[in-house]
Amino acid sequence: MKIDERLRNIEGTTAKIDERLRGVEGVIVKISERLGRVEEVVSFLVYLHFDQIMELYGKFSPSSSEPQEVEKWKLLSKLREGTLTQQEADRLRELLEKQRADALTKGLTIAATAISGLLLLLKYLPALTSGKKT
Repeated sequence: MKIDERLRNIEGTTAKIDERLRGVEGVIVKISERLGRVEEVVSFLVYLHFDQIMELYGKFSPSSSEPQEVEKWKLLSKLREGTLTQQEADRLRELLEKQRADALTKGLTIAATAISGLLLLLKYLPALTSGKKT
């Protein structure tokens, strides 16, 4: 009798935990949706202040004759013009993510912030980076 009673108690407790987890999952989904909207707003602000961000970015990442730097600045120019293809956007994202990691490693938080803004722009303004033939 005691084993059956304990099993029922365990089942009841498990059901309550499952119910609470579903509630927590709902909260997490709502938070995630709100964070997504925040990122979209930040991306729009980056878009509005693109020239200033590029100016700031240029101070930390002056163009050079190294092949990757030449490629990156060419892609950034295409981003500014709105002519970046999806394939080019992916390549630019790859270059910027590597540069952001390097900036964070070196403690260059302002540079990393400018780079993060450009990455958000690539993520949330697909009209600039997709819908064009690659």
